[in-house]
Amino acid sequence: MKKISLIIVLISVFLLSGCVQPGSEELMDELNNDGFYHYTNKGLGFGLFLPSSFEYYHVQRKNAESFVDIEVFVPTADREYYQEIQSSAKPIVVRIFDLEYWASWEEDEEKLSFIKMGEKRKKVYTLRLWDNPPSDRESEWTDDMRQGILDRFEIY
Repeated sequence: MKKISLIIVLISVFLLSGCVQPGSEELMDELNNDGFYHYTNKGLGFGLFLPSSFEYYHVQRKNAESFVDIEVFVPTADREYYQEIQSSAKPIVVRIFDLEYWASWEEDEEKLSFIKMGEKRKKVYTLRLWDNPPSDRESEWTDDMRQGILDRFEIY
């Protein structure tokens, strides 16, 4: 009887493990078939498609009272470029504002540096992209790359 119970348990585990298909979750650190890294943040409800040149990118989250920043960093060897994190440059900031704060924030230089991408669940999703990349990334940062990041931004 114990053998039959053990066999049933093992068969059940085997069958249930087959219900989850391997690879069904996108890996954010691997280039996807479409040539982009897909960064998703389900908790904040957005996704980014990052160009293939963003290999070894990393992100950090900063919380403030009226917004949350997700900062995307890429490696750089440009020692003259301001580096908040050593050997890294920050091409993208996703800032998610509380709708009330966004509406009450007077237009100033900082607010104008963010591109409003949309609203959902009383949040305003914005992007800030660098204007002056480091010298080792200048040639890859094109208007098409910039527009591609903007066009593929998703709010869930």
